[in-house]
Amino acid sequence: MSRYKGKRQLSDIYKEIPSDSPVGLVRLQEPQKASLFLRIMEGYSHLAMIVSFYPDIGWYSIYTTPDNRQEVESILSTLPVRLTTMQFVSAGQLPVIVLQGD
Repeated sequence: MSRYKGKRQLSDIYKEIPSDSPVGLVRLQEPQKASLFLRIMEGYSHLAMIVSFYPDIGWYSIYTTPDNRQEVESILSTLPVRLTTMQFVSAGQLPVIVLQGD
Protein backbone atom coordinates (compact mmCIF):
# COMPACT_ATOMS: atom_id res chain seq x y z
CA MET A 1 0.00 0.00 0.00
CA SER A 2 1.45 3.36 -0.97
CA ARG A 3 1.23 6.28 1.39
CA TYR A 4 -0.55 9.44 0.19
CA LYS A 5 2.01 12.21 -0.15
CA GLY A 6 -0.25 15.10 -1.18
CA LYS A 7 -0.07 17.52 -4.06
CA ARG A 8 0.43 20.79 -2.16
CA GLN A 9 -2.70 22.16 -3.80
CA LEU A 10 -3.71 23.96 -0.64
CA SER A 11 -0.52 26.01 -0.73
CA ASP A 12 -1.73 27.58 -4.00
CA ILE A 13 -4.60 29.23 -2.13
CA TYR A 14 -2.81 32.62 -2.35
CA LYS A 15 -3.96 32.84 -6.00
CA GLU A 16 -7.55 33.27 -4.79
CA ILE A 17 -6.86 35.81 -2.02
CA PRO A 18 -7.24 39.55 -2.83
CA SER A 19 -3.77 41.00 -3.44
CA ASP A 20 -4.13 43.65 -0.69
CA SER A 21 -5.10 41.18 2.08
CA PRO A 22 -2.54 40.76 4.86
CA VAL A 23 -0.76 37.42 4.92
CA GLY A 24 1.53 36.43 7.77
CA LEU A 25 4.55 34.29 7.03
CA VAL A 26 5.90 32.40 9.99
CA ARG A 27 8.66 29.89 10.37
CA LEU A 28 8.89 27.69 13.43
CA GLN A 29 12.27 27.44 15.08
CA GLU A 30 11.53 23.79 15.83
CA PRO A 31 9.40 22.27 13.03
CA GLN A 32 8.68 19.21 15.21
CA LYS A 33 6.46 21.49 17.36
CA ALA A 34 4.15 22.15 14.42
CA SER A 35 1.35 20.11 15.96
CA LEU A 36 1.30 22.32 19.06
CA PHE A 37 1.39 25.47 16.91
CA LEU A 38 -1.48 24.27 14.71
CA ARG A 39 -3.63 23.15 17.66
CA ILE A 40 -3.23 26.50 19.39
CA MET A 41 -3.99 28.43 16.22
CA GLU A 42 -7.09 26.28 15.58
CA GLY A 43 -8.57 28.00 18.60
CA TYR A 44 -8.25 31.30 16.76
CA SER A 45 -9.85 30.08 13.53
CA HIS A 46 -12.32 32.97 13.74
CA LEU A 47 -9.36 35.36 13.32
CA ALA A 48 -7.03 33.61 10.91
CA MET A 49 -6.60 30.63 8.61
CA ILE A 50 -3.31 28.69 8.70
CA VAL A 51 -1.92 27.10 5.54
CA SER A 52 1.19 24.91 5.42
CA PHE A 53 3.75 25.92 2.81
CA TYR A 54 6.69 23.74 3.70
CA PRO A 55 5.82 22.07 7.01
CA ASP A 56 8.93 19.88 6.91
CA ILE A 57 11.05 23.00 7.44
CA GLY A 58 8.48 24.92 9.50
CA TRP A 59 6.99 27.44 7.02
CA TYR A 60 3.32 28.40 7.45
CA SER A 61 1.20 31.24 6.13
CA ILE A 62 -1.56 32.95 8.08
CA TYR A 63 -4.44 34.56 6.25
CA THR A 64 -6.42 37.20 8.12
CA THR A 65 -8.37 40.40 7.53
CA PRO A 66 -6.91 43.89 7.95
CA ASP A 67 -9.14 44.36 11.02
CA ASN A 68 -7.67 41.30 12.78
CA ARG A 69 -4.02 41.68 11.81
CA GLN A 70 -2.85 43.34 15.05
CA GLU A 71 -4.64 40.79 17.20
CA VAL A 72 -3.11 37.90 15.23
CA GLU A 73 0.38 39.47 15.54
CA SER A 74 -0.09 39.76 19.29
CA ILE A 75 -1.19 36.11 19.53
CA LEU A 76 1.82 34.97 17.50
CA SER A 77 4.22 36.93 19.69
CA THR A 78 2.97 35.22 22.87
CA LEU A 79 2.92 31.60 21.67
CA PRO A 80 4.90 28.97 23.59
CA VAL A 81 6.33 27.90 20.20
CA ARG A 82 9.31 29.97 19.06
CA LEU A 83 9.17 31.57 15.62
CA THR A 84 12.33 32.44 13.69
CA THR A 85 10.38 34.50 11.16
CA MET A 86 7.17 36.47 11.55
CA GLN A 87 6.36 38.88 8.77
CA PHE A 88 3.12 40.25 7.35
CA VAL A 89 2.99 41.09 3.64
CA SER A 90 0.20 41.72 1.17
CA ALA A 91 -1.08 38.60 -0.59
CA GLY A 92 0.25 39.96 -3.90
CA GLN A 93 3.83 39.74 -2.56
CA LEU A 94 3.49 36.21 -1.22
CA PRO A 95 4.94 34.20 -4.14
CA VAL A 96 7.98 36.48 -4.29
CA ILE A 97 8.70 36.34 -0.55
CA VAL A 98 8.47 32.54 -0.40
CA LEU A 99 10.73 32.09 -3.43
CA GLN A 100 13.36 34.34 -1.82
CA GLY A 101 13.48 32.16 1.32
CA ASP A 102 16.15 29.58 1.88
